[in-house]
Amino acid sequence: MNSKTLTHSSDPNSRLRYRPEIDGLRAIAILAVVVYHFNPSLLPSGFIGVDIFFVISGFVVTYSLAHKPDQPWKDYLLSFAAKRIQRLYPALIVCVVVTGLVGCLFIPTPTISLQTGIAALVGFSNLLLFHRSTDYFGQPANLNLFTQTWSLGVEEEFYIAFPILAGLCGFCVRRCQSGRQRLFLAVLSLSVVSLLGYLHFSRVYPSAAFFLMPVRFWELGAGCLTFLLTQQGGSCPVLSLRMRTVLQGLSVCLLVGLLLVSQSVQV
Repeated sequence: MNSKTLTHSSDPNSRLRYRPEIDGLRAIAILAVVVYHFNPSLLPSGFIGVDIFFVISGFVVTYSLAHKPDQPWKDYLLSFAAKRIQRLYPALIVCVVVTGLVGCLFIPTPTISLQTGIAALVGFSNLLLFHRSTDYFGQPANLNLFTQTWSLGVEEEFYIAFPILAGLCGFCVRRCQSGRQRLFLAVLSLSVVSLLGYLHFSRVYPSAAFFLMPVRFWELGAGCLTFLLTQQGGSCPVLSLRMRTVLQGLSVCLLVGLLLVSQSVQV
């Protein structure tokens, strides 16, 4: 998603404004991953920063779609795709080109890295890494310059599938109460199936559980459901301000606790 997170006031015609709290959560997630890769013993579960980022992305994408103006379905899909490309690809292209050129100077056989970088440009690096049965925590993955782009691939595939789902539910075109309810039930159902798939594949096919978007959908879906549960006029009764404050505090405590939990005790 873009570097600046936006929100919407009660006036449907008002301009979007910056929401620093979501970027704060993003910063925690990114910092956790960086610390984990620098020294896993400092933050044993820092790698779940990626999972946190998925939840945030699901929330923000749903939020963005909820405040789009009414427009024909095809127009809204094209508009959504164009904005994602505009926000993601300039930095991604620079990253792939510069890193690839530098890598060619210092790595004797950079073929795998370059293939992964090219796949990242079309949003499928996670599928390539899955096809190679890559162990994200193994040494070969550490030597691939673009292993980290797998999560971007998951998000880009979600950006393709989720707007279509939202449109079919009538969430973006009419933004009516029934559209929100249909989207809530659809995402909830798909998230349950995705979570069950994750629990299954994490034991019998770890590479699939790690890299494939359908098995990661439940995390992005959690962000979507959070938005639908807490927005005004959402598919469920709006939580009170006091309840939301309590839940936010508990969520932060849970987040910090998860980051400190040893990897050996996780599912």
